[in-house]
Amino acid sequence: AVITDEAQRAAARLKAREPIAFYVGRMGRFYAEMLARYGYAEEVAAIQAGWKEGPEAARAGVSDAMLDDTAIVGTIDEVRAKLAAWHALGLDEALIGLPPGDPAQVGATLEALIG
Repeated sequence: AVITDEAQRAAARLKAREPIAFYVGRMGRFYAEMLARYGYAEEVAAIQAGWKEGPEAARAGVSDAMLDDTAIVGTIDEVRAKLAAWHALGLDEALIGLPPGDPAQVGATLEALIG
């Protein structure tokens, strides 16, 4: 998610936890087992336990470290820098969620990311 101020950063970080919690707790064993092997066993257990209460509790199981290692939330420059760093480590295809807004706003944001 791309942000411009701290309120948006907090909201975007909260929103970015949702797909991680969903993949860990609702998409079979693969993602949960992979993330547990990568050092997130505690978070995986918390997310899976959280789903017994609902999506908010599951989302709360995603630690800041897990979020920072698996998602990018920041300004345009922060997102570009982290994508470049991940590319240097071997990432050759990133999944980028469309930012909110009308098509012109979304297009402008995506243009800025590739600029």
